[in-house]
Amino acid sequence: MDDNRLVELTKQLIEYPSYHFQSSIRVVNFLDSYLLDETDRDAEIDLINNLDGSGQNIPCLYAKNKEEMPEKPTVLLLGHLDVVPADTPQFTPCINGSRLYGRGAGDMKAGVAVATQLFIEHYKELNLQLLMTTDEETGGKYGTKIVSKMLNPDFVITLEPSDLKICTKQKGALAIEIEAHGPGGHASRPWKSTNAVDILIDMYNRLREFFPDLDTELWTNTMNVGAIVGGTVKAEKDRILFGGANIIAAKASMKLDLRLTDNMSHTEAINIIKKNAADIGYKLKGRSDSLGLIDNCYKILVNEPSVIADHLITSEKDTFVRQLMESYRFCLGEEAELYSGPSASDARFFSKRGIPTVVFGPISVNQHGENEYVEIPSIIDTYRVLDTFLSTVKRD
Repeated sequence: MDDNRLVELTKQLIEYPSYHFQSSIRVVNFLDSYLLDETDRDAEIDLINNLDGSGQNIPCLYAKNKEEMPEKPTVLLLGHLDVVPADTPQFTPCINGSRLYGRGAGDMKAGVAVATQLFIEHYKELNLQLLMTTDEETGGKYGTKIVSKMLNPDFVITLEPSDLKICTKQKGALAIEIEAHGPGGHASRPWKSTNAVDILIDMYNRLREFFPDLDTELWTNTMNVGAIVGGTVKAEKDRILFGGANIIAAKASMKLDLRLTDNMSHTEAINIIKKNAADIGYKLKGRSDSLGLIDNCYKILVNEPSVIADHLITSEKDTFVRQLMESYRFCLGEEAELYSGPSASDARFFSKRGIPTVVFGPISVNQHGENEYVEIPSIIDTYRVLDTFLSTVKRD
């Protein structure tokens, strides 16, 4: 395989600003045409359109060999073509030394290019499947979640960037919003009313006891405050035009992103939040009574989660994982590092069904950032390892 083909295909994919519907259709159609040409129309390639909640099509591409081989294992190569939004210049790929820059270079146009070329090379040798979706960045609800229920592979490899480590675990995710409501009042008399923002700060500090702040990567439960808004504020172009500094905030909201290891379920995390909200509410009720206010003038609302993502859990002793490690050792001359990752991916939909699934992909930096890039040698190494794996993989 010509290494330049991987780089050129990655560059072509980067040029599609596939964070919106029309461009997602175009990049899927491009990949469809590419596969049809490269396989001489000898593979079975399907374009799947699932409707999201607003009635918009979410295009996916699924490919497999036409002739099933019962004696051979079924391996699925999984990826996504969508990216997070970016300014137009970021969709012009640029090479600087060993780095290929561009929106989605690492997450995950390089992985898509590798998976595509691997499918072209190996689809006649085993039961090889390729699934590319366009809604991973928004939760995968209408792509992998739906299509995965129709598939039953023996092993799944998601080619998300993993720094050439074999990721067998990924944290679950929970996105949830908490609201605080109070009676408000004049800022000169703070003893008469508890500020809604202060209520959420109290909530935040209580939750930090369960989800500590970190200064290094650890396999532990974490919490991030993505947004906190309160009071009467009008903002435009990231600039506050006016705000009620002399008003005790009567309402505030806080959006949390929790990343959960396999020692905490989503239900347990939600119960921790609700228990602390109830404790604060009880304290505020006492304040209401002492000031002669009505009991319900303070409210803390824990809204339904907007995102619940399952964990990825695959045994390090799984036969396919061990074979992948052997391929890594053979190609790169060193032991593969097994890794537990902090982020969630569409791999979770297969893991939830008990199908062994890993994440393995190139080295990437600044994913979702302005200077996102992928290390070109690591694209080649990803291909080499998986090429060897697919050439030798077998059932026990």
